[in-house]
Amino acid sequence: MRTIAPSLLALASFVVGCETTSSTSTQGPAVEVREVELESPFPDAASLMDLAARPRPEAAALFGPAVADVDTWTFVGVGGTTVEAAPYAGEDRNAVVAAQAIADDATGRRLTQGMQCLAEEYGQFVLAHGAAPAADIEAFMAMRCGTPVAHPRIVATPVPLASAKPLHADRDRARLQAAFAGTAPGAQLGFYKGRGKTSAIEVLASGVPEATLDAPLALAGHAGQVELRGTVAWDLDTVVGWATAGAQGVAACTRTGPVASPAFALRCPVAAEGTTTIELHAAPRGELPERLVLRVLVAGGATVPTTYRAETLPLPADATRDEASVVNAVNALRLAAQLPPVAGVEAQSKVLGALLPQHAAAASDPAQAELANQAELGMIAGREIEGDLLSGGVLVTAAPVARSFERELAGALASPHARALVLDPQAKHLAFTTTEDQGLGMRRSALAVYAEPAAEADHSADVAAYLDALDLQRQAAGLPPVVRGQDPADLQTMQATAARVYAGEIGPATALDELLRYIATKTKRSFKGSIVFPYSLAGWSPTFQGSLVEAEEVTVLAAIGRHRVQDGWGRPMVVVLYEAKTTPPAAAPAADPAVAAEPSPAEAAPPAEGSAPAAAEPVAPAPAATPTP
Repeated sequence: MRTIAPSLLALASFVVGCETTSSTSTQGPAVEVREVELESPFPDAASLMDLAARPRPEAAALFGPAVADVDTWTFVGVGGTTVEAAPYAGEDRNAVVAAQAIADDATGRRLTQGMQCLAEEYGQFVLAHGAAPAADIEAFMAMRCGTPVAHPRIVATPVPLASAKPLHADRDRARLQAAFAGTAPGAQLGFYKGRGKTSAIEVLASGVPEATLDAPLALAGHAGQVELRGTVAWDLDTVVGWATAGAQGVAACTRTGPVASPAFALRCPVAAEGTTTIELHAAPRGELPERLVLRVLVAGGATVPTTYRAETLPLPADATRDEASVVNAVNALRLAAQLPPVAGVEAQSKVLGALLPQHAAAASDPAQAELANQAELGMIAGREIEGDLLSGGVLVTAAPVARSFERELAGALASPHARALVLDPQAKHLAFTTTEDQGLGMRRSALAVYAEPAAEADHSADVAAYLDALDLQRQAAGLPPVVRGQDPADLQTMQATAARVYAGEIGPATALDELLRYIATKTKRSFKGSIVFPYSLAGWSPTFQGSLVEAEEVTVLAAIGRHRVQDGWGRPMVVVLYEAKTTPPAAAPAADPAVAAEPSPAEAAPPAEGSAPAAAEPVAPAPAATPTP
């Protein structure tokens, strides 16, 4: 993942990252307002050319292991009953030896029930079909086993039948420890050794959960909904949840209330019959894109099925892999969901074609995580699409060349997040590319979808969520909630000014200047202001500092607009005006309301803040320390 470092520009402080903040102040002589320049999180054009010009990866790295052209799988083992990281407590002889070999690992590596189950099912599949399961079948195995690891790394190694003897604690201890040492520190592990009629195999499954639930989650018995509460392993910027709904539908999870990063609390719908797949995606503070952190399978009834069968999609009979056919196929799904069609963008498809090989080869290698991330950002940026983009996402698939496009897309859409991308009501554009190797019998494809912002978005719920998050942080500091400004005239003025920014009539800093002078002139009181530019409002966990979370009494007015940028997606623009009182006003002779009091030492140059006195004087950005994002 790429982290955008803080920077200092001209006379204003800007944290360039997921929360970019502009500050203004009227302290000192009036000078020209310096406008905000947002750094793009996406690779620039030169970097994209460098990525595309890299040598094509070797076929084995690009296409990965051979995948069996199989549509269904029934569990050989028992499967799990809960989602949790319980230590392995089974009786499989080989697993017991493996657990003993890793028992004293200094980093906390250990065999768990869920990962052992996954290793066993994966191994049984390879023995039965002679190739790896497709991504949708592997995901079903992991969820049905109850492992919280969202990105298991599985290495299957054929072994000669003659040497496929059960493990021995003394003989195999050193070999097992060496194999386990190649996994991530603290990894949850599963180790399977098995044999079929003509072959034998060893499977090592490993992974570190990025999200931890507060309590074990039962897979069955959820009447209409399930609550997911827990924490992510890092400071998060956004977290969103999606749940499958029927054969092709998707539903969003909702927040159950404000919680502070890295915690999450979501309520997700669960079908009364059959199973529901739920995925949580999150982005670390200051980074793009969001990534999968938790995937679970739950049922409304008392039992969870042990058989997976790929859905059949209602696609045109002639669905193939040229861009026009892919557009028609996606639009058939969107039409069934009563959504407007998307249009293909040939130039953007060429960008995907240039970057897919680098991304596919690097994504499976932890040592090349940064390269994979840059390639993904390059694909979702949508540089060849004109206009303002709200968001973008890409589905990268691996499939045998014999597999139909319908089956390949159905496998991808087993993921609720993939459904949310393809069935986004605001999606407007599509790009597609594919490459194959007949010798390996494998194909890689990438399908990207790009959304545009709504013409007139209602952000009242987003404003309320932003202020709820502020109140939560104040509550943790023992402070009362803020007073929320409710004057319709003030809020309409803020919204109209934000609309002028989006129209390109004024810049964000000028808008903040005008609004501070407006509110100060109207109220004859001293207000401060800030503008924050998150990457996304969906699932956003904002952070606050300065007098907003230090002053005893704070009055806040907030509005949300949008800011166009030259490079990549536009950004939401959160405009905040506030009056902070740290101590009750002392008795003193009446002062001229047009003269601002000197700020206290703690607020002389607070990060991400500015102040405006009750005077319509020109406002200039003031120097301030660059806060840490």
